[in-house]
Amino acid sequence: MEGVQLYEPKKKIQTWIIVAFLLAAALIISTSIAVSGFKAIKGDQHFLTVKGSAKQEITSDFVVWTGSYRAQSWNLEDAYQNLKK
Repeated sequence: MEGVQLYEPKKKIQTWIIVAFLLAAALIISTSIAVSGFKAIKGDQHFLTVKGSAKQEITSDFVVWTGSYRAQSWNLEDAYQNLKK
């Protein structure tokens, strides 16, 4: 038993460094997978639905607002007049 070394501290430290590196990589990969999943579920919501009337003008420096108008009527001319209003 004199020639056999039972405890090798360098190998043990190297093993723990490898284990720590693998755990860190697994954490980063699993987090990126989870975030991409949440993004896919949530989706890009680039629309705003407003019902009612606006009471105050809003100015935005960071957002591009797009909008559309819609009117429904039994008569095409009435619907067009409602859009003009």
